[in-house]
Amino acid sequence: MIFGDYNPGGKLPVTFPRSVGQLPFNFPYKPGAHAIQGKKDDPNGFGQASIEGALYPYGFGLSYTQFAYADLNVTPAINSEGEVTVTCAITNRGSRAGDEVPQLYFRQVVSSVTTYELSLVGFERVSLAPGETKTVTFKFLARELALINRAGHRVVEPGEFLVHVGSSSADLRLHGKFLVRSL
Repeated sequence: MIFGDYNPGGKLPVTFPRSVGQLPFNFPYKPGAHAIQGKKDDPNGFGQASIEGALYPYGFGLSYTQFAYADLNVTPAINSEGEVTVTCAITNRGSRAGDEVPQLYFRQVVSSVTTYELSLVGFERVSLAPGETKTVTFKFLARELALINRAGHRVVEPGEFLVHVGSSSADLRLHGKFLVRSL
């Protein structure tokens, strides 16, 4: 791998903080769970301590080639019993064959309880020759979007959901949305 004879395709299952001041650092995280401050407010000059300021974010990986993401299509669930299908095209723009692991995240825009900023709902490993394009399809049931409400019940609340596809939790390249209506 060091000399480029083999092209790595792994992704990190954890987030590595840039400094001890960012600890505890986790993924997924809730709004406001990680402090954000500018360099002028930080006596150590570290700047932002948000997930974007991580040394290596969740899902980070290296490759000897570059991948392009395009053509996001979201087929929405009509109700909480439906299925959501998300497709996108991944292209190897480099001169070497390689593996990419596109990751699908979601977020409910408005909910009755605090939820995570991003939740991983799927990922796929795709092997691509130089210049090759493949369509990646993610399918999941709307019930996988459930949250625990104030009464302690697992429910899918109706509303707007955002979907993001990218190479890591900090490198989200495609964005879409869909609605879930109540039964």
